[in-house]
Amino acid sequence: MRDRRSRAARDSATFNPRSVPEVAAGYLWDPGLVTGLATSGFTLPEMNGHTAFNGLQSNTALQPAALSLNGQSLFRMPNTASAFLAMSAAAAAGWTGATGVMGWYRLPDANGDITGTSTLFAHNTSAGNQRRLIILLSATADRLQIQTCTNSGTSFLITEFANPFVGGAFHWIEAFFDPLFVLGGSLATERVKLFVDFVQQTPVTTVSAGTALFDGIANATITSTASGKDRLDWGRIHYTNGIASLPHRVRCANACNPTGTLLAA
Repeated sequence: MRDRRSRAARDSATFNPRSVPEVAAGYLWDPGLVTGLATSGFTLPEMNGHTAFNGLQSNTALQPAALSLNGQSLFRMPNTASAFLAMSAAAAAGWTGATGVMGWYRLPDANGDITGTSTLFAHNTSAGNQRRLIILLSATADRLQIQTCTNSGTSFLITEFANPFVGGAFHWIEAFFDPLFVLGGSLATERVKLFVDFVQQTPVTTVSAGTALFDGIANATITSTASGKDRLDWGRIHYTNGIASLPHRVRCANACNPTGTLLAA
């Protein structure tokens, strides 16, 4: 057992998430690569070279603070203003099928209670409800929402889950749009899925999603926090073109794991 754990630890230290096809075909951000922190030149580069998806924030009051935990670089979004990182240009993702958003997140305040509206990730434009994909936390009934648009940008659908952050610890969050049921299921209400530490969550409310995500020219934001509400901590974020295999998902998680304990599926 000790040898297997040692091998897994060594693998995590050297693993490049861009070796995963679905990550390489999508987008990737790591707080450890930020430049210009606490200046108007703040830039969080997109790691696959898509400069339109670089995260920018020139207002230093709205920028995250840098954290480090168990050797991992993290960000903490402040709660003194509506803090966010916006992409440098509105752009289409480039695909409409299976999609994932994976990353480490926690709510460090109030024992993980949701008191505001925080966006874990969004790729949308406010015009015409063209919400390709949004993962957000809502204080209304303490819910995590996955919002998807599968009807050419005319409206959006909301699938809700119970708050996964109770206790205030870091969790590996995976939100998936799974039109071909790679991860199981057979009904239109089962195309939107949430996994927390590789455990699939049962939705509180469901919707019948279509088979293709809207992919117009839209804005993307990595995270935002409502003024005076929750602070939000986060690490490396993977926006995947497709759904990676379970072994690859585990390796992605452990390669940027801030908890100090390897995560197993």
